[in-house]
Amino acid sequence: MNSGFSRDLNAYRGFAPPQHLVAGGLLAPNWGYTIKFKKGPGGSFQGIYLGAGPYVSLQDDLRFDPKLIAILGSPVNVAVPANSSFYAANGAVQQAAVAITGGYRTKIAFGSSTSIRDGLYLAFNFNYLIGIRQDAPNLNLNIATDSTGLVTANPLSAPLTINYLWSTSGRGFSTDVGMEIVRHGWEFGAGANGIANRIDWRNNHLSLFSLNNLSTGVAFAKTPLAAPAGIFRRELPIQYLANLGYSFGRWTVRTDADYELQKLSTHTGAEYRAGPVALRGGVRYGLEEWNPTGGLGFNFSHRFGIDLGFFGNSTNLERKREVAMAVSFRVEHGAEK
Repeated sequence: MNSGFSRDLNAYRGFAPPQHLVAGGLLAPNWGYTIKFKKGPGGSFQGIYLGAGPYVSLQDDLRFDPKLIAILGSPVNVAVPANSSFYAANGAVQQAAVAITGGYRTKIAFGSSTSIRDGLYLAFNFNYLIGIRQDAPNLNLNIATDSTGLVTANPLSAPLTINYLWSTSGRGFSTDVGMEIVRHGWEFGAGANGIANRIDWRNNHLSLFSLNNLSTGVAFAKTPLAAPAGIFRRELPIQYLANLGYSFGRWTVRTDADYELQKLSTHTGAEYRAGPVALRGGVRYGLEEWNPTGGLGFNFSHRFGIDLGFFGNSTNLERKREVAMAVSFRVEHGAEK
């Protein structure tokens, strides 16, 4: 890999990153089947769930020197401090695993209900995680200036280094619990995902990639290092979720919230169904900002539809508000009988 870097930091003005940004997420769809061993009136049942799916997580912690941000965010050229240093650091962890899932499902019907959906739903999952790959690069950038304020080489240390830890063998587990109450058009649910989440990685490998001069465009130098001995454990924060909704006639109003690595996020919206078309609008809160949402749903049958959504977001590095679009295909299961 080659790199080139201007010695004048003013060349990079117009890009103003945050001083500290923490981001992350978990992709864990699961496919399986519930074996019902006991059924009762009103759709009541108890069952064992067996399933599997990918389990992919990403965490990132980015930090920028406030002095460097002041230069990059300035609308005009600035006098870069002479004989100074600036830093930027980024630590990331990516984990890829397969989840083998066993769980319990039950529905307790309400005797006075008129809808087959009404009832108390409980669910529990135990996920056995088979780790396939862990990648954990930690980047450190140190920019030194000379007596004229231009970027210069530091003879005592490499200006850019990446410590790269990786493994292809891991084992772990996590548990999920949740409940939902449905009655007379109302829905209320709460749950927690990733309780006691952990993956223990073995046979770790560590390398150091270093760039000795930012402006010459030379390649990175790779140096194998001694990896940490034994087991390296990775844990994810627990995700807490809750939702509340009400449906009446052609209308549905719903709000949901979750709390995890990126702290609190919530979404509130309404849907109006006009024949096969659903009109949607709402607002969501995340990364300490409110953003509008809207969209359309097209129901081609009782169980298949296409959803088109538009929403504001500020997930880019500079936290600038932008408009994003999403398209999804929806396949719904019939009600339990």
